[in-house]
Amino acid sequence: MKMRPTRFNIYLCLLAAASAILCGAEQKSISTNSPSKRSAADEAKRKAEEKKHSKEASTIRFHVETGALGTERSLEVSVLRSQPIKFFVEREPFINEGNVVSASLVEADDTFSIKIQLDRRGTWMLENMTASNTGKHLAIYSQFGDARWIAAPLIRNRLGKGEIIFTPDVSREEAVRLIRGLNNVAAKIQKKEKQ
Repeated sequence: MKMRPTRFNIYLCLLAAASAILCGAEQKSISTNSPSKRSAADEAKRKAEEKKHSKEASTIRFHVETGALGTERSLEVSVLRSQPIKFFVEREPFINEGNVVSASLVEADDTFSIKIQLDRRGTWMLENMTASNTGKHLAIYSQFGDARWIAAPLIRNRLGKGEIIFTPDVSREEAVRLIRGLNNVAAKIQKKEKQ
């Protein structure tokens, strides 16, 4: 039996082309399924992360600097970790997380700040305290997984709009965690008030 080499090469080429087409279709079906499996896993992971974040809570307390040294109504605090400043503040905060309506991150160049929007009572308290304590520090204490004094902005004028923006002594990740926790607490308080 004689076989012609040209026919054999044509059959071989057709067989190679057919297997390449079939492998490509199989590869396409595998690659189409993989992202959906990955996206389903990513979606489950994202939902678990959201559920975890929705349970986070943060506190924030605003204390005004006082001239009284070592009385039972005052407390010595140390603010800023890299270059600490020490002064005395009123022991009792005049605003806390119960007065927070919302919190957000404010981006500016390479830095960030935290913006706190207060309710009506918090707005009134902030306006009165800043009007009567110009030139003093406003010490801000927070608990957001870690608990510490995070800022001490100098009161330069009366703040009457119910919002305060300050640069905290925290990392960006800590700031995001703090803000998320404050917003969770604010949402729970607002939900209770509506009931």
